[in-house]
Amino acid sequence: MIDRKDLIKQKPKPTDGTQPPWMAFFLAAAVAWFAWKGGYLDQFIPDQIIQKETYSQVLFVIDESMSDKQDAAVSSLKVDEYCSDAGVERRVLVVGQDVSGSDPWLKDMVEIGYGQAPCLVFRSTSGKLDCVPIPDGIDATIQEIQERI
Repeated sequence: MIDRKDLIKQKPKPTDGTQPPWMAFFLAAAVAWFAWKGGYLDQFIPDQIIQKETYSQVLFVIDESMSDKQDAAVSSLKVDEYCSDAGVERRVLVVGQDVSGSDPWLKDMVEIGYGQAPCLVFRSTSGKLDCVPIPDGIDATIQEIQERI
């Protein structure tokens, strides 16, 4: 049997303050596991990542009030080539043109564009519409389309 006086006389051995390397790894793994399982990290991770809208269709709505530079941009083969290379469907409509037999998405684009002509109406893959005036010049028009796809 161990005598109580012997226990009091025993002193703990002093250490140099270092722990084995596996102990630090075990401690870090335990903290990470509790943080993950406890849901602590969920407050820093968004529920849904919002991606930038990408536009898949562009409609040029034109009328008589266009400038010469806007007219050049609408009829430019360079703009047409860029749209086809980028996979963007490009259409041109004159204000007042009948679209009664067209697809519903085109009717939605026309509804916005006819009131703001001359303009570019963009339609995203999710169906979101955006309308901007037709820029002056071919390169400016291509740049506007580039920024939205």
